[in-house]
Amino acid sequence: MKKNNISSVLFITITVVFVFSLFSMNSGQTESGNFTREFQVKPGGELDIELKAGGSIFIDGWDKDQVLVEARITGRDAEEISFFAEQENSGVKVFSEYTGEKNTAKYRIKVKVKVPLKYDILFNTLGGEVHLENISGEFSGKTMGGELEINKLSGKAELKTMGGAINIKDSRLDGYVKTMGGAIDIYNVTGDLNAKTMGGAINYRNNLTSGGEMLNISTMGGAINVDEASGGADVSTMGGSIRIGKIGNKLNAKTMGGDIDIEEAAAEISAETMGGDIVANITGANEKGDGDIKLKSMGGDINVSVPDNYPMDIRIEITYDADDGKPEIESDFELSEEIVDVDDDDWDSGDKKRLIAEGKSGSGQHKVLLKTYHGNVTLSKK
Repeated sequence: MKKNNISSVLFITITVVFVFSLFSMNSGQTESGNFTREFQVKPGGELDIELKAGGSIFIDGWDKDQVLVEARITGRDAEEISFFAEQENSGVKVFSEYTGEKNTAKYRIKVKVKVPLKYDILFNTLGGEVHLENISGEFSGKTMGGELEINKLSGKAELKTMGGAINIKDSRLDGYVKTMGGAIDIYNVTGDLNAKTMGGAINYRNNLTSGGEMLNISTMGGAINVDEASGGADVSTMGGSIRIGKIGNKLNAKTMGGDIDIEEAAAEISAETMGGDIVANITGANEKGDGDIKLKSMGGDINVSVPDNYPMDIRIEITYDADDGKPEIESDFELSEEIVDVDDDDWDSGDKKRLIAEGKSGSGQHKVLLKTYHGNVTLSKK
């Protein structure tokens, strides 16, 4: 009888040890704060990362049908972090949260994941940088504070950071990226990828839109620099200069305070600045025959150059203070001029005048309207 009892106790003890060991192996958690798990998956699945405790995320594609999750959790309150990764029908889920009661917990989480080359990514982190590289799929996610670094992605993106820069290069992406406070740099990217920042410059360099879609680029405070937009562009900034290298479809450009420079346009263009100069080089109309020009400055000069045989119906308006003297219009095209008094609610007092010049070139197919306040206008042939 005693022998049977001893055997039973020994069996239970071995079983408990085995289960504990199995649990430890499956969880991947070690006493040092390291976490490692590997899953066999099929390409085209989804990685869903939800870091309620925050943390930085690094996701790379590799030529394996596996998802490898590695995490490093350090800091005074690292033991208060619950972290796990598990396989689901759709792919792999990674989750973390802080389980302690301190309002000023101290810890750091860094998550590194390897996924198949074709895999969808969904992430949400309370705060931390996010790096995505060498993956094809759909990408959706948000970090509450950190940079977005994107390299060699292909697919559709809907990505946002609440406070950090966004850098994208060598990718083919449709969709959008947004930051509430940081610069955006998009380099060597193909696709219809729109960008928006609440405070920072936007650089769109060596890129090519697809499908004839317009770029939508806006910032609440910073310069905009676009090398080329064959599908057209709608760009705006509340305070900064705008440079458009080459435009092949309709352009809408607006700044509340800065110069606008359009280096090569074969399209209908509309540009407005509240305080700066406008320079536009027109190379012709586009394939659709669109070539109207509408430029307005509230406090600067306008300089436009067009082909010698460009067909235009021209109207130039310069509003000015008579005490400052008559502004100048320099034109390689024959124009008639007149000066009229201004009765405009935009002007509080003083003797205000408006210089109006009109003319026609060829068939007058394209409407050209150039308006400035307190500036000069130049219209030249190339």
